[in-house]
Amino acid sequence: MTADQLSQYLQRLGLSLNETAQLLSVSTRTVRRWQDGEEIPGPAQQAIKAWVRLHERHLPWRPDSVSITADDQDQIMRHRSHTIDLEAVLERVEARGGAKAPWVVDWDSSRASLETMEISFYKLQSGSFSLGTYRRTDSAPDTERDREMIEDAVYCIAKALEKKSPEYGPVTLVVHDGTSKGRIARQQLHEFPTASAAVENVCKGWGSPGFHEPFIMTKDGDLLWDQHELKRECVRRSSGPRALTALAEYVRAHAHLFVQDGARSFGPAERTRRESHIKAIADEIDALAARAGNGSVQYQQFEEALGALHAAGFFPMGNLVSDVAYALEGVTS
Repeated sequence: MTADQLSQYLQRLGLSLNETAQLLSVSTRTVRRWQDGEEIPGPAQQAIKAWVRLHERHLPWRPDSVSITADDQDQIMRHRSHTIDLEAVLERVEARGGAKAPWVVDWDSSRASLETMEISFYKLQSGSFSLGTYRRTDSAPDTERDREMIEDAVYCIAKALEKKSPEYGPVTLVVHDGTSKGRIARQQLHEFPTASAAVENVCKGWGSPGFHEPFIMTKDGDLLWDQHELKRECVRRSSGPRALTALAEYVRAHAHLFVQDGARSFGPAERTRRESHIKAIADEIDALAARAGNGSVQYQQFEEALGALHAAGFFPMGNLVSDVAYALEGVTS
């Protein structure tokens, strides 16, 4: 990798020198020397190239925002290794012509299945995924024997995730002029540059006259978002901000009601510090509410804030927490 290539890659990824240094666990001065022509170490090249290739596939490659903000180098290192491994698996599968058989990926239930095989996976806060359990109903699992099949599953999960990216496109939104029960509904096709733009249009039009049973397709005609997924997403975008704002207001109004450690009584200074800290977490929840309207907030991000409240000795009312959970999971009554 030349110095010019490095600069081009960082520009494509939208990384500053400081961010690059943080994600590679080096100093900013080191990255600047690389840009001035000093040889770039192999591991750094490998990580940057993996990020670029994942970025081009519309796959998440950054660690979650909490790790970056807290400068959690252990977590950043694990995520860096994960992205390199993921890209290597995708390259191997593509080198042999793609997956031998199409695994069925259920993103909502975090499972991929193929006949007698099933693999679970975990959704990461960064938007990516990691593998969970692997099982077979026809024989005992054997990871060495089934390695290629497992890699095919990873490939299919990554392809499904790629299509769920807000930047994925172009896409076609299909809308019916009425319900299909007892009649032939006429379709209207609308082209959008990205999935995000199409989903936003659906949420604006949901429930209006002549706007029924929407779904989104890729340019190749594959189903990208069905009407049930779109309904859940629109519920998340409409209910999420309200539920998060209500919780933030409650936390801020009751920040003085926190549990103390054991029988020890806090002095005025410590009580003030704790109250300020709880109010700062309320501000973080408000920030989530501001972003929830465009679908960019997941429940896992709220769980981080909720964990911080519990660590501070503050336990919000259960119904407020449940409202946020239902809203961010897109659950309808």
